[in-house]
Amino acid sequence: MKQDKREPGHVEIADEPMTLPANEVGVPSVRSAHIEEVPVTARSGAPRNTSTIESLNELLRGELASVETYELALRTARDVDLASALRQIRDSHGRRVAILQDKIRELGGQPVASSGAWGAFTRLVQRGADLLGNRTALAALEEGEDVGKRRYARELDELDETTRHFVLTELAPEQQKTHDLSRSLLKYVKAA
Repeated sequence: MKQDKREPGHVEIADEPMTLPANEVGVPSVRSAHIEEVPVTARSGAPRNTSTIESLNELLRGELASVETYELALRTARDVDLASALRQIRDSHGRRVAILQDKIRELGGQPVASSGAWGAFTRLVQRGADLLGNRTALAALEEGEDVGKRRYARELDELDETTRHFVLTELAPEQQKTHDLSRSLLKYVKAA
């Protein structure tokens, strides 16, 4: 954009002259009606589609970390009923992994391949908890489910309306179910 020195407030954009009103200090102002507005997110202000894919990948990292963590817990679970419940939760997280990967691809993104630093941290916590017994291991798993619930709630602001509805109807209810089951397991083990 270059300022034409002949007339105040005269600006050339793409070789088409356009006169804009000057503001109080004599600088031409630009109205949003002349600029294509890109929808942005409530929290970060990033463009919606980019932010939606990034947020879905953040949720995917969490789900991948959950699958890895439940795999570790299953290695040390000796009680048949406890192992069955842990498999049920792991499988729910596994289904969400597949759903998120499909959704990210559908939106033109590339799903992350690993849980990243968060997964490494959760694996470390789970290994330590497993050494201390079922009660400690289940407390760590239940805390992980709490983190998952908060992650879903936090990422909602970064999603476009369609994807937000998808997350609220397809993924968040499953996260709530695994959270509740994990909490029930912890209560069961504490009572035993």
